[in-house]
Amino acid sequence: MYGHLRIYTVNKGMMDDWLKLFNEKLIPLLDQSGIKVESTWINEEKSQFIWIRSWMGRCFRTLWQSWEA
Repeated sequence: MYGHLRIYTVNKGMMDDWLKLFNEKLIPLLDQSGIKVESTWINEEKSQFIWIRSWMGRCFRTLWQSWEA
């Protein structure tokens, strides 16, 4: 199993839009590709979205192929 910590700086005032996109679009796509979102946090002071994803083996190949379609 592999894990990946991601830290995104979100433009001020755009966090709600980002969270909606992440929850409604990205999580389902990641799930389909075998990538699990382990945890998420928001650092409001720095306007950061922090998350951990995990996957087994070659699931990223499936994700990239789905994006190309």
